Amino acid sequence: MFIRELLLKLGVNQLLLTSDNDSGIKRDVFYQYALPTANFQHFDQSKDLMDTIANWSEDFPLMVMEFWTGWFDHWGSGHGGMALQDFEKSLKSILEANGSLNFYMFHGGTNFGFTAGANKFVNKPYEPDVTSYDYDALLSEAGDTTSKYNKARELLLKYVLSEEG
Repeated sequence: MFIRELLLKLGVNQLLLTSDNDSGIKRDVFYQYALPTANFQHFDQSKDLMDTIANWSEDFPLMVMEFWTGWFDHWGSGHGGMALQDFEKSLKSILEANGSLNFYMFHGGTNFGFTAGANKFVNKPYEPDVTSYDYDALLSEAGDTTSKYNKARELLLKYVLSEEG
């Protein structure tokens, strides 16, 4: 709320939005002040999140601000990915629901030096991130297209750029 008031005071009059997961959106109700959007990896596991947003207002669009195409990696753990079949199922569900989305990530990248970050949660071990931010993205860290890129292209052409879409 403070940030909204500060922006208005400074003359910024733009659409504000949130980007929340299922637990985050239930913490505080900002939908009176900002457009609620979702972030998730699997559409079928986010039904409660989508229902929460839809129940607030039928005018809210289905917007997936972060559609997670994979996951980041921690030192000592395996590569965090998302199977192509799961990616296709979730993307198809979003598009069939007439939703909009951002791919997180569309292009993998690299965190140099000590900027990779880490996770530390209560009662859980410290988990440093590797410097690769490949994220199992549509374009690899090297910029190569992946099977997810090809599948996303196919589905976007079908659902968004079709004569019906």
